[in-house]
Amino acid sequence: AIYGDSSSTITLSGNESVSFSGNTASSSYYHAYGGAIYGATSSTIDLSDNSIVTFSENSVSCAASSPSGSVYSYGGAISACNILKINNNDDVVFRGNYAYSPRDAAGGGAIYFGAYGDFSIQNNSTVVFEDNYALEYNYLRIQSIYAYDTSWSTRSLIVNFSAPENGRI
Repeated sequence: AIYGDSSSTITLSGNESVSFSGNTASSSYYHAYGGAIYGATSSTIDLSDNSIVTFSENSVSCAASSPSGSVYSYGGAISACNILKINNNDDVVFRGNYAYSPRDAAGGGAIYFGAYGDFSIQNNSTVVFEDNYALEYNYLRIQSIYAYDTSWSTRSLIVNFSAPENGRI
């Protein structure tokens, strides 16, 4: 649905409802990323200050083989490589999203974050992750978020989930 190339900014803010449902990203030749939203290496994805944010039944899948050898599928709903903010929304729901690879790695049924920058899910009233999964070969992982430090550095990746008083995660 949305592709952000290097250095782009994807902002969905101040809306009553932001909804991505039934989107698919697939590759018959190589890797696949982000069923609904893909943010490349230096991009920013900002989904903040909305009433309702919903990602449902989005998927990402890749080919069974590739000339390069490896094939990967990451981020059934969102694949982000630099900055991902999901903050200050009333309700955030990730439901029934998945990543599939028939041969190599699949990760992040709902969200894949390649950790170049910052990832935050903060100050939302309600956050729900339900029925998201990754399937590689015949190995099923009930997995909503897959965060990977692609820099191969010694730094730590911290994903901070927070909700205001009386909120739920």
